[in-house]
Amino acid sequence: MVRLLIAIPGALPQICTGVHSALIYAWTATVGAELLLNIAPGIGGRMNEGQHLFHMDLLLLCILLLGGVGVVFNVIAGALEHRLLRWRIP
Repeated sequence: MVRLLIAIPGALPQICTGVHSALIYAWTATVGAELLLNIAPGIGGRMNEGQHLFHMDLLLLCILLLGGVGVVFNVIAGALEHRLLRWRIP
């Protein structure tokens, strides 16, 4: 029982880093699959549409939206990590 109480706080920084990396790779894989497969009318499909029809405004909007969602995921993961690791010295 004592060993478990010591191991979880000690491993929490690595766990948070793994979750942070997993969010980044999951978002990249989702966007890549949408761009390559073009199955659903998502952001990747709209980017392909903007590229083929030469609508640069649509293409730039999709790029900004992809970046914005990535930043939101990064901020949420950082806030969760900061909240879970309050005990650490910054």
